[in-house]
Amino acid sequence: MKNGHVLSVVVVGSGLVGVVVGSVLSKYANVVIYDRELVKVDRWIRHDPPFFEPGLEGLLRESNVHFTASPRCLDTADIIILCINFSHSSLLADTLDMFHNTCGSPQRKIIVEKSTFPLNTCTQITHALLAHPTHFDILSIPEFLSQGSAIRDALCPDRVLVGCDGSESGLRARDTLIGLYANWVPREKILTQSIYSTELSKLASNALLAQRISSINSFTAICDASGANISQLTHSLSTDRRIRGEYLSPSLAFGGSCLEKDLRMLVYLCESLNLHHVARYWNSVIEMNDYQLHRFIQRVKEIVVGIESVKITVLGLAFKKDTGDLRLSPSIRVIKELLRQLPDIHFSVYDPVVTSWQIINEFDASEKVEPCQSIDEAAINTHCILLLTNWDEFYTQIDWNAIYQKINPPGWVLDGHLIVDVKQLELIGYKVYQIGH
Repeated sequence: MKNGHVLSVVVVGSGLVGVVVGSVLSKYANVVIYDRELVKVDRWIRHDPPFFEPGLEGLLRESNVHFTASPRCLDTADIIILCINFSHSSLLADTLDMFHNTCGSPQRKIIVEKSTFPLNTCTQITHALLAHPTHFDILSIPEFLSQGSAIRDALCPDRVLVGCDGSESGLRARDTLIGLYANWVPREKILTQSIYSTELSKLASNALLAQRISSINSFTAICDASGANISQLTHSLSTDRRIRGEYLSPSLAFGGSCLEKDLRMLVYLCESLNLHHVARYWNSVIEMNDYQLHRFIQRVKEIVVGIESVKITVLGLAFKKDTGDLRLSPSIRVIKELLRQLPDIHFSVYDPVVTSWQIINEFDASEKVEPCQSIDEAAINTHCILLLTNWDEFYTQIDWNAIYQKINPPGWVLDGHLIVDVKQLELIGYKVYQIGH
């Protein structure tokens, strides 16, 4: 509320970022979430979320957000928050056309770029809308939401970055958004910057997270080759106050829709600035991620080669725990590469959140990939079990003794996330490969 006026906010995009941001803001403003995909809007209206996120249904019940597929809602908005993937220029052009066609009122409007954008996107939007009768102030307030903890991240952010162009009207727009966020975010956590700095901050944040994952994963290769133990190594590193323990968990590889996309965006930015050495440096993070994944695939091949009609059980298909998102999932890359290289192979797949429909759709209804409803079902007559997503239940709820009675020799378990107790499984009779051991 500003000067007694309740702000009208339109969030463009009904994906994870748009829905979480809109739901949180709806306690302090009138919020409409607009999406041009009518099917998605219909699902939201029917309380049938198109994706899984812990706590999302409860957040929606407590919110006062409305969904629509009509762009006319933009005409009366004070603030328009863009929560769509604009890495493709065509989407940006389509959205700007939508503003030209629907924002006919002379009132001033604030446009906020919220999703990750290429550097200078705010400038492009400003130039494209110069001739529009409505005055638009363009701000950059990047999101720092992680799938699986998006609601917590939105309600208790580490920081909120607000970037503006420094003009008088831009500063007023900035103060309006600061006032809106200050309803639940401590003022000292709201940082003001230039637009370029906020746009680059999001790319830098994800690049550094990806770099840290690739860095610790590179040590699993060294441990495999040298006889060192990655668990002992990460424990010693976590005691160093300069390093700390976050993102020191070795894994199969990073996946999802953000890290690699943002790294490639950063590489492109560096190349466009003729910073070729810097571009090669950040591209090497992607190369290390690919190397880690192919190292694991090669190990699987070495184990199953020669087995006739081999069956492999995959536990975990989402790119990480607490989400059903399959985009750039390392698990999917493993399965598809093994299907390509080994014709006589069959997979049974279990994931606690990913649906059978998602699995069937992802693999084009292949008869070689079977969705399963439980770990026990997936393990029947398998030759090899791959732990590819770090779901909590895989640490505590697998009865390895019971499963051993269902499997075929050689009874391998390949662990991409340091989930199992290797010695305990070997006592049961399994053969175990764990990254970095």
